[in-house]
This record gives sequence, C-alpha cells and structure tokens, in this order.
Amino acid sequence: LKEAYDYAVSLYEASTGIQKGLNNGTQYAPYPYHLEGHAFFETAGWSPGSICYEGMLYKDVKLLYDLITGEVIVPYKDTYMQLHQDRINKFTINQHQFIRIAPDSASALGLSPGFYEQLYNNQLKVLARYSKNVQEEEIMNEKQYVVYSKRWYYLKIGDKYHQADNERMVLNLLKDKDKDIAQFIKKNKLSFKSNKELALTRIAAYYEQLKN
Repeated sequence: LKEAYDYAVSLYEASTGIQKGLNNGTQYAPYPYHLEGHAFFETAGWSPGSICYEGMLYKDVKLLYDLITGEVIVPYKDTYMQLHQDRINKFTINQHQFIRIAPDSASALGLSPGFYEQLYNNQLKVLARYSKNVQEEEIMNEKQYVVYSKRWYYLKIGDKYHQADNERMVLNLLKDKDKDIAQFIKKNKLSFKSNKELALTRIAAYYEQLKN
C-alpha cells in the first residue's frame, strides 16, 4: 500500500513540477491588495529554471522570484511555497543566473546580503541587484498600490564590488584604461540608458582583452 501511495505521489509531483526536496519551505502569501504592476522578476507567470537548494541541484523547475520580499517561490500542490532564502545557493530563471550573497560575506565584498544576477563572471565580475517596492497613491480619487522597480550594478575590483550604475562610474573604476573604454563605448554605440546590462558586459569583456 505504501509503495502504491509513494508512486501516486511521484506521478502527481512530476505532473505539477514539484520535486522532492523543494517541498521544504513555507506557504507564500499573496498580496492582500491589487497591485498596479507585479512583484516578480520579468513576469508574473511561472518561468522555467533550476535551483541549488540545501546543496542539491534541481533542474526543470518552475520558479517565481518576488522582488519586493526577495522570496524564491515554487508551486506546491494547489498553492505557492516560498523556499528558505538561507538554504538557496543559486538559481536560474529564464536563463538568468542568480547567486546568493550571504550575510557573513556581504560586508567584506562591499555588498548587502541577498540575491544578485551574474551578468559577467570571468576575471572581471559584474553583478546586478533588482528590487521592487509598493507605494500607496491616490489616483483619480482612488487608492492604488503602484509597483516601482530599482536596479543596481556592481563591478568587482580587487576583493570588493563597487557600484557601477552609469558610464562615469565605470570609467572611474577602470581608470587605467578609461580612454580606451570611452572610445569603445562611442564606437559601439553602447548606452547605459537603454541597456546597462549589455553595456557592462561588453565593457567588461573589452577591459579583459586590453589587460591580457
């Protein structure tokens, strides 16, 4: 009887995207009010990904990443489950690779604890941190809860990360090759306003080329 039950559970988990080991979390509570916008990374729907949780790698997982609370969420039966943040080493969502910076190492790296996207991971390293917040606003005599997004970008120079949100900051951090990089930005029409991720990854690769 137990074998039959376990087999039925395994079939259910396979059909719903649940994997054993990823049912160790707490129930995710939806927002008690309607949001103008949504709380999640990229999309409010489930995204394909993978996650390293409690030292185990799980592939082909459905994920949501709540940028307001910082929670990583998986489907569980007919509800949502948030995983314990301190047990997540890394995860991917829609081919975006995120790593966790733990509290005990964050200060030495010049960062705050939390999840960061690895935009470039070679000799030079580039990270991005995403966040959202909700503001209560009065619009057309009606109370609304509006979602706003924030993004921060970091370059690792030596043993520490430094904020690199615009061209001036990047050129100051890479000042030993700032003239070459400025010409590279102009020649390739890189724009920090329209696509910071592309600009930073292209600059990082070019800087390494100059140094090698």
